[in-house]
Amino acid sequence: MKRAERDMIGEYVKIACTILALIAYFLGVVAVKDKMFGWLFILLIIVGSLAAVVFVIFVFIAIVKSKTRLRQFINYHTLPKKPSFLLKKDITYHFTSRTNMTFTKLFHIKSKQGGVNSFTDRYMWTKNREEKCELSALFNDTIVILPDDAHWHTYTINFKPLCKNDIHQTGMQIKNLHDPEKKSQLFLSTGIFEPTKELKLMVQFNNPLKIKNNSAEIEIYHTYHAQYPNDRRKVDIKEKNNGYFIEYHEKYPLNGACYKLVWQFEEE
Repeated sequence: MKRAERDMIGEYVKIACTILALIAYFLGVVAVKDKMFGWLFILLIIVGSLAAVVFVIFVFIAIVKSKTRLRQFINYHTLPKKPSFLLKKDITYHFTSRTNMTFTKLFHIKSKQGGVNSFTDRYMWTKNREEKCELSALFNDTIVILPDDAHWHTYTINFKPLCKNDIHQTGMQIKNLHDPEKKSQLFLSTGIFEPTKELKLMVQFNNPLKIKNNSAEIEIYHTYHAQYPNDRRKVDIKEKNNGYFIEYHEKYPLNGACYKLVWQFEEE
């Protein structure tokens, strides 16, 4: 929900509560004047109940107008049942220089049944969509490269079979990404193709790289191949060690959606 909409709903709540207070004051004066103290007590209960109802109504309106988070929560808990789901997807794109990068994906997988021993994912680097990168598995797991689908390069991470309700941390990394001609597009994105409880996107920049002021944004597309984002928000630039970073967190990311961090460098 936009700030203007929240302020407008807040004003409506104030007006409604003011009207209820004036009515309660007028009726209270009449009741005291006529020594109708029993009715005064009843009046207070009625007015208090009405105020609570008004508050609940406007809270409901606020939720409906800001239905994305509610929709995400419902969407997550009504997804088709699968053998496992992601407690967290954590993706980092690290610029050690303007032309050298490292890409890392971490997955926290929770099994819903015994025997889960693999996780299939996809990737694509925009420098050359046809070029396959050299992937390495993390945490002593193994990677099997799969045939490409219509849009991505795909792979499977294999690990030791899990028992029911086990949590396993796994992931993959692409080291030594080189882009001397600066052909790759400046964004980090991911699609939500499996039940995911939490998403984190981060782009790190080593000094002396600098981002243009107000250029860092998160774009949210409710369907992965949508042409225009359904939501766009500014992202803060934060300092870290020998550089800085931008990041975005989302609880219950929308299934089928695309989340994209974008930015521009000062030199460009």
